[in-house]
Order: sequence, then structure tokens, then C-alpha cells
Amino acid sequence: MTTNDWNFQPLIHKNPSIAQRDELWAAIVYEYARESDSIRKLAQEYASLPADLRNDKFSLHRKNPLIAYFMCVCPWEFVFWPEFFPQTPWLTIPRA
Repeated sequence: MTTNDWNFQPLIHKNPSIAQRDELWAAIVYEYARESDSIRKLAQEYASLPADLRNDKFSLHRKNPLIAYFMCVCPWEFVFWPEFFPQTPWLTIPRA
């Protein structure tokens, strides 16, 4: 991780819209999650599951209740983007 990972200056606006506030919040939470050993471990377990199981929350709950609970309780589903998390800083994730 570099010091630029936590430079949220591009996301700070004088009169932010709701979407801009939400993105700043998401960026902070995402970068916090990248620093957390336990969250990275959960995301790694999630990424190692077959795609069909990752998309079926009922089966996921039976396979790993902790991941399912985390996904339901925390509005952090973006942490479970195996193609980006945890190696990609928020500010370098493509907008699309």
C-alpha cells in the first residue's frame, strides 16, 4: 500500500452531492478493509468459493455463515470484489 491509497483529495468536494458523499464513505471503508487482516481473510475465503455459490446467499450461509453474516450486516459488499480487493486501491478501480 502506498500513501496515495489514503489520499482522498479527489473525492472531497465543497458542496458534495449524496453520491459524492457515498463514494467518499465507500473509499474510506474500502481502504480500511484493505488494512484489516480479518476482513482480507474473509474476502479471500469468499473469492475461493465457486461463482455459483458466491451468488447464492442461502447456500453461502450454509457453507460459511460468517461471510454470509458479514455481507448481510455490513453494507460493504464491494469488499467482495475478488478482481480488485485487496490488491487495488479504491482510486484506481475503474469507474465502470
